[in-house]
Amino acid sequence: MRSGNGMPVSRVQVLSNEATFMIKQDAHSAPGGPLAKAWQECLKTAKELQDGKEVGRIGFYAPDIVIKGNLITAITGSGFLYPKGK
Repeated sequence: MRSGNGMPVSRVQVLSNEATFMIKQDAHSAPGGPLAKAWQECLKTAKELQDGKEVGRIGFYAPDIVIKGNLITAITGSGFLYPKGK
């Protein structure tokens, strides 16, 4: 699979009743950065997820993934949590 700019992309769909993931803010999404507005939308979406609402998807850039017993138990890295499409 290739992204819109021709770079290779990997996609994995994971279903879990219990999972831990951490999205780290990078310099691009920090206040004043080009993605600061997108980061605010990410935080809003994270609060909706904590409230039990269904959200869209998570996009990570080169995440660290912990796998135990053929299950992904944790994902950590820079990225965004996207709201569900209307």
